[in-house]
Amino acid sequence: MYESVDEANAILALRDPFRGSAGKIDSSMIFQISRDLKSVAGPSASLQKSWIYYSRLRPIPAGVPIDGATAINDRWLYSPLPISPEVIIRRDLQPVQLSLARFVFEVSAATGTPVELTDSAMVEPGFSVEVLFFSPSNLWQLSHFVDGVGPTGHVEAHTPEELLMEAIYGRKRRFWVPGLADLAVENIA
Repeated sequence: MYESVDEANAILALRDPFRGSAGKIDSSMIFQISRDLKSVAGPSASLQKSWIYYSRLRPIPAGVPIDGATAINDRWLYSPLPISPEVIIRRDLQPVQLSLARFVFEVSAATGTPVELTDSAMVEPGFSVEVLFFSPSNLWQLSHFVDGVGPTGHVEAHTPEELLMEAIYGRKRRFWVPGLADLAVENIA
């Protein structure tokens, strides 16, 4: 059986490894990882468009391959293909950027649970939620719902990862709470 939404939430709620303890972006770390990534994956590789993973609890064990992934340094991995959710959870990896979006999408597909992301685990009246689905226009759509108001807008893209990266990183939606869109629509005044 694939991983559950609860396990996905445990990954989503982790602190972004590119941010320091005060929440500020560590630009020197980004520069170093970007440079190291290019040496492993090629000069056109970028952090935002590569499958990269962070080893949270320990340095990557030497000589222990992870589904064809290549070590960038002692805590970062690059993979030419996305690493499966089972391996991510079993090996204590933290998917970052594009990899995190893909992880959420794969768990959604495997569990049959729609992606509904919000900024709080315990929602209060007036909450907002981003919902991912495949639209009638044959594009992926991320719709924004506000509790008591209903749908308030949407954006479309060719891939779900683009939209999920925007929701997770741009809009700070780090909690997956299924059923919130239905609740938002039911509570329309």
